[in-house]
Amino acid sequence: QLEKAELVNGGRFTNGLPCLKMPMNNYFLQMKAEDHLFNLKDDPEQKNDLISTADLKELKNSLRKALKDADAPEEEFLRLGI
Repeated sequence: QLEKAELVNGGRFTNGLPCLKMPMNNYFLQMKAEDHLFNLKDDPEQKNDLISTADLKELKNSLRKALKDADAPEEEFLRLGI
């Protein structure tokens, strides 16, 4: 993987710092992880999963907008499935 790594220019997402971009072989996460949502302020031990009551479409749209505002690379959107 390191042999195929390349240095890419940074943007807002990396605070302007260049970073390494390299192909990843992910052998240990074969299934998509489940989504969870916790109120860390009121539930710091993450005992009460709020995902069933959440508007996931609205949350994903908010996350997509935040990532775009931060100039996140396309790979981040793909990794998160949004």
